[in-house]
Amino acid sequence: MLRLWSVVFSITSTVLMGIFMVVVLVLGFDSLRNTTMDVILAVVAGLVVSIPLSWFFTKKLYAAGKNEDAPRIDEGSHGQFTKG
Repeated sequence: MLRLWSVVFSITSTVLMGIFMVVVLVLGFDSLRNTTMDVILAVVAGLVVSIPLSWFFTKKLYAAGKNEDAPRIDEGSHGQFTKG
């Protein structure tokens, strides 16, 4: 599950850091006095928010993968989808 979390975290953190950075720049925090600090704080906030969010999505994906009723690829000669 840790490998799945690392994949989900890498995608989630990148997206949220980018969104938070764009929000900071659109809201007008792009003055010359503290542009760097505002952007760094937005990136850190996106990183912090992405940790529990990616854990939540990982648990949902992991639970969906453990579904016993889901069709699986059979090890047979044709590789057909079978139940069970």
